[in-house]
Amino acid sequence: MVYPEGAFYAPPRRLVFSRREVRELSLATLILLLVGFSWFGFHFHPYIVGAVLIGVLPAFLLHELAHKFSAQRQGLWAEFRIDPIGLTITAISILAPFKVVAPGAVVVWTPYPDSSLMGRISAYGPLTNIALAILFLAFNPLLPHYLAEFAIRFNAFIAFFNLLPFGIFDGRKIIAWSWKLWGVLIVLAVILMVLPF
Repeated sequence: MVYPEGAFYAPPRRLVFSRREVRELSLATLILLLVGFSWFGFHFHPYIVGAVLIGVLPAFLLHELAHKFSAQRQGLWAEFRIDPIGLTITAISILAPFKVVAPGAVVVWTPYPDSSLMGRISAYGPLTNIALAILFLAFNPLLPHYLAEFAIRFNAFIAFFNLLPFGIFDGRKIIAWSWKLWGVLIVLAVILMVLPF
């Protein structure tokens, strides 16, 4: 079996990283940190630091790792790769009034593409964000109000954005596998985005 350049077989149920992947994931995380702090005008109030470290970073990292682990559990090659255009736009947004979070994504390779398999792998990303939003909602009384609200809405937005059913988004692959699951996920994402506090 021939894998992409620099790839290797991932033993099922093991989360395996290559050196290239660690480098690219680290760069994406650094850019994402700068985007997060630029969102708040580079003010470093404890609530803002908390919002970036607890709200922004996990929303991106755990989303991508959920794709990766779900694919590697099947023994598939799956690694995070920087998208040069997405990374550039994300970096530019540090200084722009609008913010973009699209430095790259987990790439999954299989010799036998299957809509059911790819749909399940794709669903884990938005599902992780929805689970994080619900977790923050459950702990809302114990957290600073602003931090909890930001984390809930940000995770819900990331889920909603990735559930769009076209292009390279997760939604297209999920809806090709199960439009019912896609419908449930996008409804949950919308509810969590507009939930009054």
